[in-house]
Amino acid sequence: MKGVLWVAVIFMTGSLSWAETPQLRFACGETTNFPDYFSLEEIKDPQKPGAAIQAINLLAQKLNLNIVIKRTPWKRRLIELKAGELDGIFLGSYEKEREEFGLYPMKNGEIDTNRRFSTRTYVFYKLKNSPIEWDGKKLIHLSGSIGACRGYSIVEDLNKLGYSKIEEVRDTLTLFKKLSLGRNSLCIDLEDKADYVLHKNPGLEDKIVKLATPFETKPYYLMLSKQFVQKNSELSERIWDALAQIRDNEYEQFRKLYFED
Repeated sequence: MKGVLWVAVIFMTGSLSWAETPQLRFACGETTNFPDYFSLEEIKDPQKPGAAIQAINLLAQKLNLNIVIKRTPWKRRLIELKAGELDGIFLGSYEKEREEFGLYPMKNGEIDTNRRFSTRTYVFYKLKNSPIEWDGKKLIHLSGSIGACRGYSIVEDLNKLGYSKIEEVRDTLTLFKKLSLGRNSLCIDLEDKADYVLHKNPGLEDKIVKLATPFETKPYYLMLSKQFVQKNSELSERIWDALAQIRDNEYEQFRKLYFED
């Protein structure tokens, strides 16, 4: 399955023929980001590839689009979006510097949070016998480095608070393995995704606990390429509008399906 780069998740709807249906090239991550998407190896039911992919599927149906999804690391996604090799990427939080690579939904020159794709929460994890605590403003008793997934905006957020000893790794499982071995004093990740990985790895779950106070909750977006928006400005706005409606209606129902398993 690793050799498969592009996955067509949308079939033609409405009266347009396949050739007439606009095709968009989107991308998400290679590794599982529960409950929004799963790695190709972890998809056991084609009807349940992840809540975000189901939302993109529904978006295509509503707007009569043909969307294919590529799996690629975050930094490569940004580079390909900037080059116009991708039309859209998801899910990404807003960072001013990322406007170099693509466009977010905007209103009156500001990021339009009403047209976010979703909202996610970051939390810290530590070994059960660790004295480290997060009081909502600062870390207490931190003596070593913090682990984080490579390319995540949370790294810059930590740096701004003065935490510069950050070790970035490829995925959440590696984060927890390094933490369990004492190679990091603490790690931080998206709560739903990290809890899912711990639950799947009881040997790690027995050693690691989540700090009660979240670090940060932030909105996440579908970014579109500048080239796509320039050529399809009206469609771009319709995409962001439709995705916001899906978020408020069907998306949360999609998410619940995965927590019920």
